[in-house]
Amino acid sequence: MKRVFTNVLRSVHYNYRNGGVRQILERVGSRFTQLFIDRTDYLIYHIEAPLLSHGAGVPIRREDLGFEELVALRYFKALYYPEAIRGRFEAGERCHGFFVEDQLANVAWSTRGVLNVDPHLSIECEDGMGIYDCWTMAEFRGRGIYPESLRILLALFAEEQVRTVLIAVDPDNVRSIKGIERAGFLPFKRMKTTVRLGKRFVRSSPFEARFAEPAASAPAGGGPEA
Repeated sequence: MKRVFTNVLRSVHYNYRNGGVRQILERVGSRFTQLFIDRTDYLIYHIEAPLLSHGAGVPIRREDLGFEELVALRYFKALYYPEAIRGRFEAGERCHGFFVEDQLANVAWSTRGVLNVDPHLSIECEDGMGIYDCWTMAEFRGRGIYPESLRILLALFAEEQVRTVLIAVDPDNVRSIKGIERAGFLPFKRMKTTVRLGKRFVRSSPFEARFAEPAASAPAGGGPEA
């Protein structure tokens, strides 16, 4: 019971820090609604045979980060949800930190062989990699950090002979969609899930790129299956 209470306090503090009272009320309303019906909608992008080179934008340094390093860097999820972040490392997930002039500018997580879109939806990708939970620090937004970080990851995965890379995004997250498409990702499929009284329904459909022509991909086709 004490742990549950602690987790609730952390959640309240986290949501207040990132969105104030309005975000707390939205989260409470969302959780209540999920008791009866739940809907999710994601755009899944992919890239086949990522290239070894990346753009020459903002100078960024990438490092693999561990839990203690994330805490020292004040990464908010390591501070507010330490058990969950430790669990990611225990599951073999990888945390990438991107630095500009020794300041942490962006964090991204990757998983081998699967893209965990949300706790209930995963997409397997043999010989592939999934990128998720990317976060650009507020003071670095609007400087092209996100697409450049993704290009650096693609170059890293190419060196590691990864054949397919997947990433998911909320259709309303315009800023992230721009960064993903400018990094060279191609539309794969849109996935909608609906839960009614505990039963889950999943539908997929094609979608079109919004903001950029593909810039760093081999011809599409034969992608991973959900």
